Amino acid sequence: MYYKSKKVSLIILFLTAVVFSLVSAVFFKDQENQTIISGLLQAILVYMLSLAIYLYDPSTKPTDLGNQIDPIGVSVLQHASLIQFTGFKRLLFAVGIQLILVIGMFLYFN
Repeated sequence: MYYKSKKVSLIILFLTAVVFSLVSAVFFKDQENQTIISGLLQAILVYMLSLAIYLYDPSTKPTDLGNQIDPIGVSVLQHASLIQFTGFKRLLFAVGIQLILVIGMFLYFN
């Protein structure tokens, strides 16, 4: 069930992963001069992780969880729908996760 807006969002995620990774690869002090290859590998890793976060939907749980009531009287599925991002918020959240991942990888490997 991919709509045109979802395809555009996935393309935006891919492009931001490539841009963030290549920008961080420029700042690496690598004497072997393989920053483009490492930047593209980092882009693939960052894109895959952000794609998993972007496509994860906490409201899709097995049907038997909907009948469980927690101590405050709210069903489990209602809790999942409270933390659900949709549309542009979900895209911004995934791009923010990409930025955090790239900065973390840069600080760890540098």
